Amino acid sequence: MKRTRASSRTIPVIALSLVAAVAFAAPAALAQTAAPTATHAAPKAGPDPYIEGQIAFLKAALEITPAQEAQWDKVAAVMRENNRETQQVYDKLQSTPEPTETAVQRIESHVRLAELSVREGKRFLEAFRPLYASLSKDQKATADELISQTGNPGANTAAPPPPNEPPPAAR
Repeated sequence: MKRTRASSRTIPVIALSLVAAVAFAAPAALAQTAAPTATHAAPKAGPDPYIEGQIAFLKAALEITPAQEAQWDKVAAVMRENNRETQQVYDKLQSTPEPTETAVQRIESHVRLAELSVREGKRFLEAFRPLYASLSKDQKATADELISQTGNPGANTAAPPPPNEPPPAAR
């Protein structure tokens, strides 16, 4: 294959363009990934709208009556407590530099998160069981359906959203 002067100039120009694109894109990408960490490091005061939205949704879906309010308040308090505990764990994870984890350290982290989920699930069950007993047949059917769809709304098993930011749908 015979190379022309034009093609021999094109290859270095393309290579230089790729290097420039990477050089300019990398700091922007790093800035975008660093920004959420800064948000996690300095949470705003006040209730977390994400968990408050979950609580409001569950209360409305179950159609909690005034007679059930006392039991409901205990469930809502546990949901807030579980959310706070989970948020603290994730904030701690994000505030520490990411050293190269060994396989053992990674498994230990997974075990700690699983134990947290179990503690939160037990706490939620303890508060939810009396409320469930007070629900009507229709309310129980709704609760059964919601729990089968979402798992345990009282335990935060996935990474929480940034603290005190609206849930993804409200953004």
